[in-house]
Amino acid sequence: MSSKTKLLTSGSVAARYGRSLRTLMRWIRDRPSGFPAPTQINGRYYWSENDLEAWEHSLASNAALAKKAA
Repeated sequence: MSSKTKLLTSGSVAARYGRSLRTLMRWIRDRPSGFPAPTQINGRYYWSENDLEAWEHSLASNAALAKKAA
């Protein structure tokens, strides 16, 4: 991870996707659709903003491909 990579807290990530912290914890455990793994620091979870943006991009790309196939 680059030193310029912004790390987001669990609360920030939950708010970003409009989900509860409980859902976010399930995503950590189940990793749906390649959801990025967090970094744990002092018992708290943080996500690289770059990793989240890459995941969002992959979801958008998959949705576009599915739309073309339909």
